Amino acid sequence: MPRQRKRVISGKLYQILFRARRDIPLPPTRTINLIIESALARAQQVYPVILTDLIFMGNHPHIFAIPLDADDFKNFYGLVEKELTEAIKKLTGIEYLNIWEGSPKVTMIASKEDLVTELGYVYANPATANLEDTIEKYPGVSTWYAFREAEPVQTAVTLKKCPWVRRPMLKKLPARSLNAAQDRFSEARLKRKARKHAHILKITPNAWAKALNIPDEELPDVRSDIFKEVRKNEDKAREKREEKGKSVVGKYRLQRTPILSPHRPTKKGPSLCVIAQDPEYRASLLNDFRNFCDLCRWAYDEWKKGNMNVEWPPGAYKPPPPRTVNYLASSIY
Repeated sequence: MPRQRKRVISGKLYQILFRARRDIPLPPTRTINLIIESALARAQQVYPVILTDLIFMGNHPHIFAIPLDADDFKNFYGLVEKELTEAIKKLTGIEYLNIWEGSPKVTMIASKEDLVTELGYVYANPATANLEDTIEKYPGVSTWYAFREAEPVQTAVTLKKCPWVRRPMLKKLPARSLNAAQDRFSEARLKRKARKHAHILKITPNAWAKALNIPDEELPDVRSDIFKEVRKNEDKAREKREEKGKSVVGKYRLQRTPILSPHRPTKKGPSLCVIAQDPEYRASLLNDFRNFCDLCRWAYDEWKKGNMNVEWPPGAYKPPPPRTVNYLASSIY
C-alpha cells in the first residue's frame, strides 16, 4: 500500500505522531526520559525546527512543531524515531526491532480553535488513558511545565541542557523492568558518560501564535482556553473512572513497566493531512492538498520521461528518482 503523500509548509504548525506497532517501548522511567530528551535535542540541533508542545506516552508521542525547511522537518522526526529504536535495541539486547507502525502522521493544525482542542486532548492524555489523574503527576517527558510557566508572549522560550547519549554508551539492562535504585543508577551512569557533550533542547511554547495568525492581545485568552480544555478532559476522565470504580495506574507502576511490555494499540485511524473544525475551511484546504498531489504526480511523470529539471511544488518530499533506460533501435534485435 503506497504511503500517503505529505505536504510541509514552512511557518505552519504541525502535529507529528508515530505509534508503536505493539508493546510499550517507552515506559516513563528516568533512563528512558533521558534518552528521549537526548534524541530530541540532538535532532533539533542537526535539523532545526521550532518545537512548541510535546508529550511522550508509552507507545507514541505527540510533537507539535513548526518547520523551517521541509527536508529538515522530515529528517528531524526521522532521526528521533531512529535514535529511539536504536536505544531500545541496545537496552534490551535485541538485534532486530521494528517498533513503529508505518510512516509518521504529520497533520497541519488549521486554526486556534483546532489548537485548543488538540492541546486540550494531548495534555489530558495521561488522564484519559487512566495513567495518572492530571498531567502534573505524569512522570513521562512533556512540555506541560514549559507551557504552564511561560509568559503570554510569542517569544517565550524554555531551554534545557540535555546530555548527548550516544549509542556506544548504552548497554543491555539487567532487566527490562528496573526498580527505583537501578533506574537512578542507570540514569546517573549515562549522564556521567555523556557529561562532556550536550545539546540544548529549545521549547517555544507560544510560537504557534504566529503560525496561526493569533494577535498578541488574544494570546492570554487562547492559553486560558487550553488550560480549561485540559482540565475539562481530565475531569471527564475522572468521572468515568469513578462511575466504573477504576483507579489510575499511578507513577510507581508506570515507572516499573517493562520495556516492550505487551500492548495492543486500539487507535489506528486514518492519517489526516489537516485538522480543521470549520467545514468550509477544511474543504478548501483539502481541495488545495488534492491540487498539490496532482502537481506531484505530474512532476514524477516528467521524471519518468527523463525531465529531471522539473520543479516540484513547494513543501513536497521528493521520492527517489525512477530508473531510466536507454532504448536501442529495434533494428539491432
